[in-house]
Amino acid sequence: MEVKELQKISNEIIEEIDKKINVNHDNDKTIIHLLEELGEVARQANNKNIRNIEQNKDNLSEELADVLMLTTRLASINNIDIEEAIFKNIEKLKQRHNIK
Repeated sequence: MEVKELQKISNEIIEEIDKKINVNHDNDKTIIHLLEELGEVARQANNKNIRNIEQNKDNLSEELADVLMLTTRLASINNIDIEEAIFKNIEKLKQRHNIK
């Protein structure tokens, strides 16, 4: 799947869910939701260190997917082509760190 397609599908599914539950993932709500999901990623990624329990890779996978979907939603709200932004950033990082 191309990143543009992921952004489109993520945006559509979030909008459909929002309609069903009568919510609107506007800029503020999306940022808050994204921070919540990042916290869940951090908790799952640090389970071994903090709680001395094994990491649940299935849950970590779901939480990372939520973060990616909400990130693409935030980009859509702000009229940003996230695929283009990623490639531009990759090139910038390559130049900054002298990577070919």
